[in-house]
Amino acid sequence: MPQTLTIAEAAALTGLSKTAVRRRVERGSLPAVLRAGVRRIPLSELERQGLVPAGAGVAEAAGPPTQEAWSELLDRLVDQERRLAEYRLLAAQAESLHGEIEAERGARQAAEAALHEARAQVRMLEARPSARPPGAGRALRAAAALLARAARARRLP
Repeated sequence: MPQTLTIAEAAALTGLSKTAVRRRVERGSLPAVLRAGVRRIPLSELERQGLVPAGAGVAEAAGPPTQEAWSELLDRLVDQERRLAEYRLLAAQAESLHGEIEAERGARQAAEAALHEARAQVRMLEARPSARPPGAGRALRAAAALLARAARARRLP
C-alpha cells in the first residue's frame, strides 16, 4: 500500500502551508484519498509534482535540510524576488498608463463640450432671419473655426 500523509504532514514535508496544500487538494491539482474522514495525500504524488525529492521517505525527507536544499531554496527565493520586481514594474507602468488615459479622457470631454457649444452657436445663428445683424458673419466664422478646432482635437490619438 502506498505511503500517505495527512495535509499537515504533507505541509511540513514540502514546506508549504497547510492552507496551500488544502487548496491544491480542493481544486484537484494534488490528488488525495479520504480515509476515516481524513484526507490523505500519497507520497508518490508529492514526489511526482516535485514537492519532495523522488524516492525520499517521510523520515528521510523530513530530516534537517542539506546544503543543496538551502541552495535550491535560495535560488527559488532569488527567482521570486526577481519576478516580484518585474510585477511591481508592470504595476507602476499600468498606473502611469491609467493616469494618461484619464488625462486623455478629460481632454476628449473638453473637446466634445466645445464641439457641442460650437454646434449650438451655429444652430442659433442659422435660425436667425436672413437679415443678419452687424457682426453676425464674424460670430459665424468664429463658431465655424471653433467647430473645426474641436473636430481636429477629437481626431487626435
